[in-house]
Amino acid sequence: MPAQSASDQLAAALLSRIPIEQAKAVLAYRLGVDTAEAFTLMRSHARSQRRRLTEVASDIIQGSADIGSFARPERS
Repeated sequence: MPAQSASDQLAAALLSRIPIEQAKAVLAYRLGVDTAEAFTLMRSHARSQRRRLTEVASDIIQGSADIGSFARPERS
């Protein structure tokens, strides 16, 4: 693999990861969970909606996501 190609791939991966990390922090804060749980909820939501994780992250950051739909139901 040419060095430029590997470098481009790494840059693209890092750039796509930034909004995911930001959204994870927003979700953790808003739901009162740790960041690992926030990521799990975000990933589950993306999968259930058949959407890319980066799209869901963008919605969270922009404030257009229904944050309540990410919360797990309370256990009794």
